[in-house]
Amino acid sequence: MATDWLGSIVSINCGESLGVYQGRVSAVDQVSQTISLTRPFHNGVKCLVPEVTFRAGDITELKILEIPGPGDSRQRGDSQQMDTAMPGVGCQVGPSQNGTGKLLRKPLASSAPQNIPRRTDVKSQDIVISPQQQCSKSYMDRHLESLSQSKGFRRRHNSWSSSSRHPNQVTPKKSGLKNGQMKSKDDECFGDDIDEIPDTDFDFEGNLALFDKAAVFEEIETYERRSGTRSRGTPSEKPARYRHDENILESEPIVYRRIVVPQNPHKEFCTDSGLVVPSVSYELHKKLLAVAEKHGLTLERRLEMTGVCASQMALSLLGGPNRLNPKNVHQRPTVALLCGPHVKGAQGISCGRHLSNHDVHVILFLPNFVKMLESITNELNLFSKTQGQQVSSVK
Repeated sequence: MATDWLGSIVSINCGESLGVYQGRVSAVDQVSQTISLTRPFHNGVKCLVPEVTFRAGDITELKILEIPGPGDSRQRGDSQQMDTAMPGVGCQVGPSQNGTGKLLRKPLASSAPQNIPRRTDVKSQDIVISPQQQCSKSYMDRHLESLSQSKGFRRRHNSWSSSSRHPNQVTPKKSGLKNGQMKSKDDECFGDDIDEIPDTDFDFEGNLALFDKAAVFEEIETYERRSGTRSRGTPSEKPARYRHDENILESEPIVYRRIVVPQNPHKEFCTDSGLVVPSVSYELHKKLLAVAEKHGLTLERRLEMTGVCASQMALSLLGGPNRLNPKNVHQRPTVALLCGPHVKGAQGISCGRHLSNHDVHVILFLPNFVKMLESITNELNLFSKTQGQQVSSVK
């Protein structure tokens, strides 16, 4: 009973874990309750092993796709691959006497040589195939036939480089339906086997590690020194170029403590360039101002100088020319000045005037006093000519 099913094409469902297998029954063991399939397909993909065996406990559902005829079970395993590769050689297809359209295989005599017709001759012949003959091809036959046709198509078209070397060769024109051409193009692009894909990727890091850059440059330097290229000089050599702010002349050591005061400073300050600015006492400060005014550095000059320096420092802290740009109107900064009725207040007003001239929104807070210094009055007159705002109360 078990041998009657040999050669049948079945579909075995082994559940979600193992999937579905299709293949031809090659062996059935009633004692061990196993069944073997040759040339199996797992979930529509051809397996790498030629035969698989299933236990009865693993099988969830078994479907018989095709039962072989009386004379097909003997020659099915030997002639299956030849029939799918060359269906037009070695067999004849035609309707039977009763009109049922069975597939009849008649081997040609090996003693007499046969002429294999060309492709155009085969197409010119009238071949009549009934619908039952088309349906008689099993799922396995159609799948194997499509695989063999796609592989043969790739072999023909992958040899384009050889045809390009011989321009006299003429490539035969393709003839057929449009859908067939599109299917062939799809098989050529997406029909590569999994075996042809390399398992390992190219190791870029390992290949790059083999290149010793230092050794190569050292070899180049040695060759140039031996050949005298560096000593004699070549026309292709470009002269060395220096930046506009690069000092190519040797200079004396830099001295950062240039300002010296007679008294020991309690605190020291540093500029952005690193210069040290010491602090002085109140008595020394008054003495310096008196000597400066005696030599022509009047209060008006000191106010202007202090206002310019303070405004430059404030502008650099506000962002400089990157922020103080006509295109950045939405980023206009605002500066508030708190000044009193003394010389330091006059210096603050002078600083606000210079900031307002640089398009900074300035708000000057100066309380109302009965008597003010002349320097403050003069600075207020100049500040009123700008776009700055003066307030006397926080309310």
